[in-house]
Amino acid sequence: ISPTLLFANSSMKHGNELLIEQDANYPAPGMVRNFGFSQHTLKVVMDSLEKCRAEIPPPDIWEPLEGITIAQELFVGYLLLDT
Repeated sequence: ISPTLLFANSSMKHGNELLIEQDANYPAPGMVRNFGFSQHTLKVVMDSLEKCRAEIPPPDIWEPLEGITIAQELFVGYLLLDT
């Protein structure tokens, strides 16, 4: 178990925070339960990652693996690992 996912001098922005910023109709925390949103689809998440691509670059010390060049590819890898 890793004590943190953050590198020195970095911060974390959760996915639902990005979705709330990009979609005024996305349920904000406290409005409803924190899971099972019909708006939380793979397409919405992938589109959100594309929109914030320039705003949220990978950490300076991140070394991409062969074949992983964009956030969407990294996210899919995470989903596969998490299943």
